[in-house]
Amino acid sequence: MCSGGLISKKSSIPNAWRSALARPLSSPASFLYACSSFAYSAMGLVWLAQPECDAALPGWPPAASVPEAWFLVLQGVLSFWSDVIRIGEPSWAHVVDRCTATPFTAVCLAKFLLLMPPHLSAAECVWVWMGLAVGIGFKVLDYRAILGGDRALFLASHLLWHVSLPLLLGGFQVWRVAQSVARGEC
Repeated sequence: MCSGGLISKKSSIPNAWRSALARPLSSPASFLYACSSFAYSAMGLVWLAQPECDAALPGWPPAASVPEAWFLVLQGVLSFWSDVIRIGEPSWAHVVDRCTATPFTAVCLAKFLLLMPPHLSAAECVWVWMGLAVGIGFKVLDYRAILGGDRALFLASHLLWHVSLPLLLGGFQVWRVAQSVARGEC
C-alpha cells in the first residue's frame, strides 16, 4: 500500500508556509488549523465511550469498531505530527501519515459506500454520501491550494478536511447508536 509517492519523506507543503502553520499560537487561524488534526482523535474517543451496539452499524463487522476507534485516536496524533510539527520539511511523519490516512480513507469509503448502504434508509445514504463528498471536496481543494500557492486557502481547506469527516460521518455513527439505544436494540 505504501509505495511510490507515499514513501517520500518530502512535505507537499512549501517550506515557506512552515513559519505560520508550525506555530499554532501565532494566530487564531493557525491554532484552529493545528487543533483540527485532533478531530479524528476526538471522534475515536467518542466512539470508545459509546455502548457496544451491533445493531447500530449494520453491515460493519462489530469486531472492527473498537480497533477503528483506537486507530482514529492515533490518526489525530499522526496528523498533528505531519501537518503541524513537521510541516514543510522532509520527515518520516509525512510517510507515516500518508501510509495510515490513505488506507483508513479507503476503509471509510468501503464501509459507507459498499457495506452499510443496503441496510440504511435513503435519507441515511444521502447523509453519508454527502459527508464523503464534502470531505473529499475539501481534500481536493487543499491540493488545489498547494498547487496555486495559496496558504490561506490551504489552511482553511485542510482544517475543514480534518473536521468534516469526523463531524459528518462520526456524527452519523453516534446518531445511529443513539437511535438503536432508544429502540432498545442495544
